[in-house]
Amino acid sequence: MISLCALVGALAQVASDFRIIDGTLYNVQKSPWIDIPPRETYSREFAYTVSYSGKVASIGQSGLLVRIEVQSRFNTDKNEWNDRIVLIKHHPKQKTFTDGDNFPQDRFFPLGNQTLTNRAGERVMTVRAYDYGLPNTPENRAKPKKQPGQ
Repeated sequence: MISLCALVGALAQVASDFRIIDGTLYNVQKSPWIDIPPRETYSREFAYTVSYSGKVASIGQSGLLVRIEVQSRFNTDKNEWNDRIVLIKHHPKQKTFTDGDNFPQDRFFPLGNQTLTNRAGERVMTVRAYDYGLPNTPENRAKPKKQPGQ
């Protein structure tokens, strides 16, 4: 028998809660999807807030490079997100962004580290990569899944 909570939760989900990555449909509200920039955090013990923001640093063929900034009244040097650059793939507004634009918070699927190279093929930097995914449409669901190594 289905619980009332499970039924309400299933009915409350909409198509935008799901995105497709490499042919697989994912619920963006569940792990391992994460917020970028991260959500604001508050410490009751020390009564302070840590806020995060993102700015578009560069726009390329492989996606957007976004610089995450951390704001707090305490030292943020040890915060893992402080001044971190991440690669965002398949963002639906990629073509409308310009360098320096504020990057809105959204949910992204972690892809691991990706090495970026220049036109000569030389390693420039390694960044964490995240995928926005493709919209949950019949056309995108019909695309074949990528095989390993493709």
